[in-house]
Amino acid sequence: MQIVHLLALGTVLLPRLAGATTANDICPPGADPCVLTSSLTVTPASMLDFGNRAFQIASGRRLTVNDLDKLTIRARTVTLQTGAAIGGPAGSRKG
Repeated sequence: MQIVHLLALGTVLLPRLAGATTANDICPPGADPCVLTSSLTVTPASMLDFGNRAFQIASGRRLTVNDLDKLTIRARTVTLQTGAAIGGPAGSRKG
């Protein structure tokens, strides 16, 4: 199982917050692969746990992690199609 940890701008570990974005917010529990078909900004301390399912981000779509937030993705595989991205807000940069 592949695990991807993204830390935006030197994040410290934050406790998981109630209401954090989950894999079920992206697609139904049985979808394999689970494909993100619209751009999404995750809430702080989100855990996208797809279990043994594959996770894909569709072409041209973006999974955004706000500055100083933490995102963990667990999936069998993580695939970014052409032009897809995982990162900080558009226009943000390390200072």
